[in-house]
Amino acid sequence: MTDWQLKEYLGMIVDMEQNIYLQNQLIQQLRQKINGLGQAQHFEKPIEPPPYQKHMYASIIQNAILMLAGLWIFI
Repeated sequence: MTDWQLKEYLGMIVDMEQNIYLQNQLIQQLRQKINGLGQAQHFEKPIEPPPYQKHMYASIIQNAILMLAGLWIFI
């Protein structure tokens, strides 16, 4: 191996080591940012209301009629 080949080889190794160092620094910065975000909040899905019931109005009208009938009895 000549001097020039050795320099070229060592240059590639230094370049790779710099990339590894930079990669590790970026990973460390990202981990610090992730740790600084805090706890994730998990929200529960809301409970769906019961389906619309058509007979609800009938029971309201029926109760109103019974109330009016009860008032007529006391008059």
